[in-house]
Amino acid sequence: AICGLGKEFYNMAENNPRYRELHNQNSQIMMMYLDRIEVIVIDDKIFNFFTTQLKNKDLNMIARFNQEVVLSRILPTLSFPFVFNSKQTRDVFNRGLNRIKATAKYKYILNLNW
Repeated sequence: AICGLGKEFYNMAENNPRYRELHNQNSQIMMMYLDRIEVIVIDDKIFNFFTTQLKNKDLNMIARFNQEVVLSRILPTLSFPFVFNSKQTRDVFNRGLNRIKATAKYKYILNLNW
């Protein structure tokens, strides 16, 4: 996040000793629900996916995972490219993706509420 969200965000993060980036998004979400952190920067579909996983995994914590959260779109929407280690892998991926796009399943996947 620190590199992709613009100069103002970068400067805030570099000058804020309390700013941390967690690459394990499951831990990031868990820390928020346990009131260890108040704000996270995360894609909403990733947030919903991991929250659902946590709800299904730890029934003792389900009340925490059902607490209300507020989603605010204050940062620009980013797109991240797929990066492949070879042309062959990319081509296999693209063929598979094109097969999915040719069916109703693609639209279904895009509309899932993770």
